[in-house]
Amino acid sequence: DLLVGAGGTFGESADVRMKGQVQAEGDLTEPRAMEINGVFDEVAVRLGPRVVKSVAPFPLRLESGRFALGPAHFTGEASDLEIATSGSIQEGDVAGSLKGTLDLAVVSSLWSELRGGGPLAIDATLAGTLEHPDLEGRITLHEGRLRFIGYPQSLESIDAEAVLAGQTLTLASFHAIQGGGEIAATGRVEFAGVVPKSLKAEFTGANVSAKFPVGFKGTYQGKIEVE
Repeated sequence: DLLVGAGGTFGESADVRMKGQVQAEGDLTEPRAMEINGVFDEVAVRLGPRVVKSVAPFPLRLESGRFALGPAHFTGEASDLEIATSGSIQEGDVAGSLKGTLDLAVVSSLWSELRGGGPLAIDATLAGTLEHPDLEGRITLHEGRLRFIGYPQSLESIDAEAVLAGQTLTLASFHAIQGGGEIAATGRVEFAGVVPKSLKAEFTGANVSAKFPVGFKGTYQGKIEVE
């Protein structure tokens, strides 16, 4: 029974609980020469108050410096995901895939001041190396919603599509309703490994009613660029 967690970085904690059996042979000081075989009968991933669980045994293997995790199937909280990854701890190459649906409520639960919902459809593959991973695929959201705690209005009817290509995440389209008006956005994030190195985004709004600044209610339209 293994529990691994991280707390507070985004306002809420996250942890992974795994139950199963693992056999390991070799010198612990030479992990590249070790052999590990095991199966986790139960795996539960908790993000804030939300939990998704494996519906079948989750295999784990390490042999001759190469590792493999999964394939695994997770469900719960209106989510249904399949994930698998493999690679080498010697050369550093890595490959993997993530496909299925993840509810926006699960993702937004990492932030204590954010609430959301709606199906995120994910179809992505991983290649490259551990230091310079390359992601390919798409993430789409249909009829989503987001709201900041303490802010009276929310983003409704969100339709969005993001494209993953190598070291770049592109927000190809974003459309939402707020305060009786419409908000649209596009953007692009460049990564250096797993660390964002640049961001460019453009937001446009039309006939958006909002209580901003505090104590003042107005109807807004215009464009905001972030770089």
